[in-house]
Amino acid sequence: MAWVGQALRAGQNIEILDCVGQSYGYLRNQMSAPPEYFPLATTPHSLHLDQKTYRMILGKESSILGYPGEVSLPLAADHHNVCKFLDTQDYNYKCVKSVLQTLTSKILKENTSKPAPAASGDMSKVGLLLSVSGAPTEDLMNLHKLRATGTCESLLTATQLKEWLFNDSRSGIVWMHARPGSGKSVKASFLVDHLKGAGRLCHYYFFKYQDSTKRSLNSLLRYLAYQLAQDVCSTRDILGRMADEGLRFEKTDGLSIWHTLFEPILPKMSSQKPIYWVIDALDESDSPKAVIESLSGIPYNTPIRVIIISRSIPTISMAFDRAATRTVINVLCIDDNADDIRKYAESEMELMHGALEFRHRVTSQIVERAEGNFLWAHLALQEIMQSHSEEDCWRALEEVPSGMEPLYQRMENSIARLSKPIDRTLARLLLIWATYSRRPPSVEELLQALNPKYPTILDLPYTITQICGQFVTVDSNQRVSLIHKTAREYLMQASKLPFSFTPQESHEELFERSISVFFDTKIQENLSRKMLPPLYLYAATSWAYHLSYIPPELDNPLDLLIKFFSGPHVLAWIEALAISNQLQVPVSTSRSLSSYIRRRRKLDAIKAPMQCRVTGLKLLELWPIDLLKLVGKFGGRLLQDSTAIYKFIPQLSPRNSGLNQQFGSSPLSGISVTGVSSADWDDLLSRISIGRAEKALMITCSGRFVAVLTSTGVIMLFNVLTFGQIRTFSHLEYCFKMCFNSSGDRLATYGLRTIKVWDTTTGRLLISAPNPPNARAMDICFAENDTVLLMLTDVRVAWLFDMRVAAGRWQNLHAEIFEPENRIEGAFTNSPTSLSFNNDSTQIVVGYRGSPVEIWDFAPLKFTHRCRRRHRKSNQAKRNWTGTVRTQWHPNSGEVLGIYTDGIVFKWHPHTESYTELSGECNSAPSEIQSSPDGLVFATSDVKGVVKLYNHDDFTLIYQLSSEDTVTSLCFSPDSRRFYDIRGSYCNIWEPNALMRLSDVDERDLETESDAGSSTNVSQYASEAWVDSSSPITTLAASPQGLLICAGNDDGTVFVRDTTHDKKLEIATSSYDMSIELVAWSDNGKYLAYLDLSGKLVVRAVAAQVEKQLEARWVQRTVMDVRIRLDKGGAQQLFFNPDSTLCLVANRQHAQVWSLLSRSICAEYRPSSEPDTCDIWVNHPSEPKNLLAFRNSTIAEHSWADFTKSSEWKIDTTFMAAGRVNVAPQEEEESENRPGLRRKQSRSGPKSNEMILIQVEVSFLRELFILSFAQPGSSGNGHSKLFMIPLSSLSPHSPSIVDRVITLPQDVSEAIERPLNIMGRDRLVFIDESFWVCTYHIDIDGISSNNSAVGRRSGADSETLDDEEKGMRKLSIATTVVERRRSGIPSSRLVRHFFLPQDWVNADVLRLCQVTVDGRFLCPRKGEIAVIKSGLGSDW
Repeated sequence: MAWVGQALRAGQNIEILDCVGQSYGYLRNQMSAPPEYFPLATTPHSLHLDQKTYRMILGKESSILGYPGEVSLPLAADHHNVCKFLDTQDYNYKCVKSVLQTLTSKILKENTSKPAPAASGDMSKVGLLLSVSGAPTEDLMNLHKLRATGTCESLLTATQLKEWLFNDSRSGIVWMHARPGSGKSVKASFLVDHLKGAGRLCHYYFFKYQDSTKRSLNSLLRYLAYQLAQDVCSTRDILGRMADEGLRFEKTDGLSIWHTLFEPILPKMSSQKPIYWVIDALDESDSPKAVIESLSGIPYNTPIRVIIISRSIPTISMAFDRAATRTVINVLCIDDNADDIRKYAESEMELMHGALEFRHRVTSQIVERAEGNFLWAHLALQEIMQSHSEEDCWRALEEVPSGMEPLYQRMENSIARLSKPIDRTLARLLLIWATYSRRPPSVEELLQALNPKYPTILDLPYTITQICGQFVTVDSNQRVSLIHKTAREYLMQASKLPFSFTPQESHEELFERSISVFFDTKIQENLSRKMLPPLYLYAATSWAYHLSYIPPELDNPLDLLIKFFSGPHVLAWIEALAISNQLQVPVSTSRSLSSYIRRRRKLDAIKAPMQCRVTGLKLLELWPIDLLKLVGKFGGRLLQDSTAIYKFIPQLSPRNSGLNQQFGSSPLSGISVTGVSSADWDDLLSRISIGRAEKALMITCSGRFVAVLTSTGVIMLFNVLTFGQIRTFSHLEYCFKMCFNSSGDRLATYGLRTIKVWDTTTGRLLISAPNPPNARAMDICFAENDTVLLMLTDVRVAWLFDMRVAAGRWQNLHAEIFEPENRIEGAFTNSPTSLSFNNDSTQIVVGYRGSPVEIWDFAPLKFTHRCRRRHRKSNQAKRNWTGTVRTQWHPNSGEVLGIYTDGIVFKWHPHTESYTELSGECNSAPSEIQSSPDGLVFATSDVKGVVKLYNHDDFTLIYQLSSEDTVTSLCFSPDSRRFYDIRGSYCNIWEPNALMRLSDVDERDLETESDAGSSTNVSQYASEAWVDSSSPITTLAASPQGLLICAGNDDGTVFVRDTTHDKKLEIATSSYDMSIELVAWSDNGKYLAYLDLSGKLVVRAVAAQVEKQLEARWVQRTVMDVRIRLDKGGAQQLFFNPDSTLCLVANRQHAQVWSLLSRSICAEYRPSSEPDTCDIWVNHPSEPKNLLAFRNSTIAEHSWADFTKSSEWKIDTTFMAAGRVNVAPQEEEESENRPGLRRKQSRSGPKSNEMILIQVEVSFLRELFILSFAQPGSSGNGHSKLFMIPLSSLSPHSPSIVDRVITLPQDVSEAIERPLNIMGRDRLVFIDESFWVCTYHIDIDGISSNNSAVGRRSGADSETLDDEEKGMRKLSIATTVVERRRSGIPSSRLVRHFFLPQDWVNADVLRLCQVTVDGRFLCPRKGEIAVIKSGLGSDW
């Protein structure tokens, strides 16, 4: 009560008290708690107020809320002693106790009858899918505050509304319309409250003209879907599975969301109780026609009741007329609201201390003059309530003009009468922000936006009421906006304000204020704390929106853009977007920036050359593509580490990009990259290697996985985010088809003899059953909530496999062959060329070479339509049909896409008979066609390797990808932003700019009005790209000093790269272009050996001679040129002995030692037939005359001269079966929770204890051996176990069992994708599963250094490091210490140095990546070797 007294004294806080009271009333109504009122007056002493102030706080009329079915309860008390009871027999005590008992029992009863609430985990996944965190309760609460007690109840008596409320037998739409300002939104909130109060399921949405994020069909459907998932378990499960697939709908166009989400879900809700959708302010939507078209498609028997409230405008009226042919539309005019206005006026006039008769006369006058306009009544009452006498009240009422436009003119005049120039200027800024901002700014954002011009505004909401002429309001959520949409229309079109208020100038000012946020010198300080000030998020997401409205002839915006993109400000903007998880913004910014540059270029074309800003525009033109590629190639990295935009991304970007040109040599750079000649961005996101021995046949994908089917019946499963191989499935026979279920956790593969269903998450085989005899699958899909499989075969028979049956088998659904009764003369139907289900498996399209395309209903099987070709050449006019080679259903519209036998692409709608052909092109006959999941584009591919993307609506070519390699399979990603193709032994993932831009175009783009001059078209011309045809590197080796790199490629070329002078020398070319398999340097760096696929071994002496010009000239001669023969396959190892006189060539079963002097074999070794004798050979670090042979469980020492075994040690491998041993206690604790690393999934299902040795590395200091073990048949580069053995354990005096094994914490070990080497004595270098290059400090205390000088950089060498490398060392150490502190890892343990871009990495590349002794990282890249310098080589 003391707080109430303080609020009343403040005077201006009355509105806050009112807001609290309204919120309390709303929540109390949800609980059905009866209101209590106190007939006794509260004494002034009890409130400590002056005697002249309030005595009765609330009367009965004000205490009663007026909700339906409300029961009031009087208590014999005042507000001071209401909670004080004499004893348990007190009347007040009994009343309150009775109410609490009744309320509690009601709540308990309701909770037992209600379904269990949605699990928060499930709804969090749904929220991630839809980018929604809850129902739009903010809007509902704001409107609830505006509603007076007792108003809107007359709505419930309308016949149309009664039928809508109580007729549960069918769906339908009620359209309620009224004039502007008549309280439509308040009535919508009343309906929501009424339905929820009655215990009905009600979902709602309020379109908002002033908020661009709440004007689209996309936003409406996402919020409705979220609320539907909260109340309907089946919907929640479906959306949860979609979220698991990785789908995201924030930027998907509204119609695609309707087709993808609602059309499959709504028909399955026929048994649910009615659900009511209340949709308000349709006239404020960007696309009312699309909204009506979608909602009118709700199936008749679906329990969805829709009510739409809007103004009656021709566009909406015509859309409802068309919708009436598809569903029941009831129209209800709600203009008659005089009674509600009277109740509202009476409730307001109660606060005036005048006579009752006087208040009644004023109320009657307001009702009469309002003419049904609530907004006018509200504004008039605001004027009247400021009066101090009856005469002032009548004078104020007379001065308020009738009608909204005269009233707006009067409000406008009040602004013109502001006497202080500073008030006018402030009023202008406030009106600009309220009228033209992308969304309503908060009070905090607006205060920061007004600073520094107005740094000390004491009370901004109060200031707004005083100087903005009632045009601007602050809602209960402290959002600032205009009072009504009609006010915005008036201010933008008819106002005569005393200052400039044009859209162009206003957007220019908002653009300038938004983009200048990133010129603030304190921005880095704010970003480093990951706490963005209020205005930052609005500025980051909105400056490009305002740019789209600015005329191109203005120079100031161009100057700001040049300043923004030429300095570090753009990087700060990108970091802010990454911190706030708004990385979709650069995509829309790219489009706005491209449009602005295009309009400016067009304007400059008619100017004199000296007047053109050529240099500035050239700088800006670098960035639209950069912004698109930044999201596609580095978006995930930025979400992991927002500072990567400074340290890594500019250096890893192409040479001609704006990022690299401006920031590639920044002092903040954590790395430097050399050796990559590609200058421009490409569209390749990643490339997956299938293996040379495999031929890929088919590719398909879900939201989580990419599956590739090979000719040997092996299915390779890859992660859709990292594109790392997860596991393989072996069907053990040739397969025809495969498909994922809706959630991607099941994969069905159909082979020659069997059908198999796999669990993709565990790798387990779930079902294996025989196929029908002589049946080859042409289409297979999951149906009935993924419980059955449907199949169509080449003999035109449909089959069903019920997976719910324990011993399931195929059931013949339609034994009859697809044969229509009226067969066309001259047509013949043999085996179809294509046969497929539509998305919901209700229809089938059949294509033949000798007959037209046919459509059949599936259940029951019935012929329905036949495609007749419209456009024929004159010499073929006798036939109105053509056979097809491929057909494809459109995912949403019911159309069929196809390719005729003459190569012409067509689309045809069976029901409307609409038909379109794509003009044929010379020498181009597509063989495959595929539609994107969102239905916006489709792709074709031909035998020449050309992939073309077309806009589905108008058949416009938007993208072409050319290659010399034939495409064997093609598919789109579920979000339609990428497409995958199979070429040779590679699966390519492409992310063209055209798809990214197209996926970002939705109803929201309609915000940009015609006067902005921007276009929402993706492009006027098709973009074209070419597949890189450079021969991939197959092997590489660094010289002992790490300065020279030798590599061989698939075309048989061997070359040396000089990293010091960045030069390349071609050493040799293999005969018949045979692939180079192995290369090796001698320890002294004088000899280079290479081995090609044919077995030709060549050793060359290579040296550099320095001439007078101080440039090195390479001299080489052949030392040995022989051909080798090894048992059981080709060579897997090639290296020299320490004195460079011998060379070893070996595989796991056979080894040969060749003498460079005699050029012949001087020793040969074949292990015994024991299962453990599969050798990996290395030089003995301390015995130059000996070799070490590592096997699965033993290590043997052999002589270089004749392979004589001198010693053998057994490896204690018990730890591989038991888990982990010999782990330091602190490492055990760290492994419990190490956020810096992400564990990878098991690659091969259930694990066995059997392990095989796959890799051995010797540390640079030659003190440790790194051994990697894996399970037999495991896929990918990863290992299952990694441990280290010290050299001291292999001395002649050591025990015969190696028990000194250094292991790693489990989470570190599981995160390692490929171990590389050990820097210094104790820094393990590895690539983790996210392709970060990391080091981890291993504990080797007590291990002595046998050869500490070998491989260690001397102090003198360290001092000669250039400034660049020293700087990168310091930055790397500093940033990784910060990263470790964030993750809770001790600063002496894990360091993440830099990451590899996804388009650089595949299985072959990972196998070849190396680190040199001086810390340079080597990575093959498009036939070249990228050299990355970082702090990796620092002395620790």
